Amino acid sequence: MTQPLLSPIAIVPNTSKAGAEDLARQLLEAARKLGVEGDILPNFPKHPVSLQGFALVVVIGGDGSILGVANAAAQAQVPVMGVNLGTLGFMAHFTAQEITLQWPMVLQGEFELSERTMLECQLNKGEPMLALNDLVIKTYSSRLVRLEVTQRGRLVNHYHADGLICATPTGSTAYNLAAGGPIVHPETHGLVLTPINPHTLSNRAIVMPHGRVVSVNIERPATDMQIAADGKELSRDPDSFPVKVQICSECILKLIEPKGHSHFEVLRNKLRWTGDTPSRLQQEQ
Repeated sequence: MTQPLLSPIAIVPNTSKAGAEDLARQLLEAARKLGVEGDILPNFPKHPVSLQGFALVVVIGGDGSILGVANAAAQAQVPVMGVNLGTLGFMAHFTAQEITLQWPMVLQGEFELSERTMLECQLNKGEPMLALNDLVIKTYSSRLVRLEVTQRGRLVNHYHADGLICATPTGSTAYNLAAGGPIVHPETHGLVLTPINPHTLSNRAIVMPHGRVVSVNIERPATDMQIAADGKELSRDPDSFPVKVQICSECILKLIEPKGHSHFEVLRNKLRWTGDTPSRLQQEQ
């Protein structure tokens, strides 16, 4: 029995990337020839309503482009496939050449789904917001800040640092990794807390279990604080504290991966791991 095709589809090109719009038109034309309906969305969808009714969202650009779609797609429960025209590609798993060749099979559902947890962030009793990678609290000056982190009303730690990263497992290979935090498998359910340049070297990253609400507060007033989610500034208002962060129990981003995809192969290639002596690697080649 022939697998029914995914229809309709939404294609979201990052227009700042060379070739993104041309590739979007090529994919849509090829899909329509197969009987699949679809649209090209010129702007990143800001609200889940804009994605409701679609069976698939194709994002052309890179990991940053996926971040622009992630919140709406997770809330609309529409799977996302990334085509990488950038450099990293930890989430955008298909190259332009690969998706051109595999497009008919993708439309038939020939892929794997990876479920990624999202952060739920709340600034001082405000409306909850979502983030796929991380929430970052830091100073935008050269001064250190004192932060108090608690969970369930109990003290986790006092941090004297440049700031704090609250990352998902997906975001563990982003700013968290650059700050010395751990790499966590993206399908793990947990919250990573990583201090940024802590004054005390023994202050290391902590991985919190799913279901814990973490509260971050400033121990003394500061006027140079910045709060950002997935790289976008949310606030510089010192009255935004306390900030509450947890893994969202309801919002899951369904990320499309190629058949046979290996997260560890991506890590080895992107981070240039060797895992062996140069002489043995040369012998194997």
